[in-house]
Amino acid sequence: VAALQAAGAVAVAITAPAAITTPSVAPYEFKRDVNAYLGALPGSDPVHSLSDVIAYNNANAEEALKYPQDAAIASQALDTSAGSSDTATYATNLAAGATAARSAIDGLLTSNNLDAIMTPSATLTAIASRAGYPQLIVPAGYNDLNPASQTRNPVSVSFVGTAFSEARLLDDGYALQQALPATQQRRVPS
Repeated sequence: VAALQAAGAVAVAITAPAAITTPSVAPYEFKRDVNAYLGALPGSDPVHSLSDVIAYNNANAEEALKYPQDAAIASQALDTSAGSSDTATYATNLAAGATAARSAIDGLLTSNNLDAIMTPSATLTAIASRAGYPQLIVPAGYNDLNPASQTRNPVSVSFVGTAFSEARLLDDGYALQQALPATQQRRVPS
């Protein structure tokens, strides 16, 4: 923030919007999209659906089930066919989530007269994604040295805007990169 202010930007402290409380659409999209991807694989491949993945995991539990597959099983239980009640619920939740997310972001931008919302890391990723709005994530240096591991991890800054604000976000990200001192730029991992 200080680097951008020094470059002439006006920064306003705001409270980020809370998480969108409309039901998640991820389980539906997971089944639909995994099935579409796996269904397009060559016939010689061993799996072609989420159901095949679940069956493989169950048959090879020691190697495949380091983590439970509850989310995959819940997704598999959904009916993603056209006209199903799950598909209708998905469409309703998708629209409600998009409306709520757009309202949250546009409300912050408008009420504070902002061009973009800048946050550390990817704080607003879920909300921007639900809104269908652009987000630009820019490397912004490194955190403080961790005494235990003697490492400094990279950190980023996220710019979120409203619909069709990609050009503005790219300008903001470029301005941040130009304003940061050279010592904050990317380092080759060791």
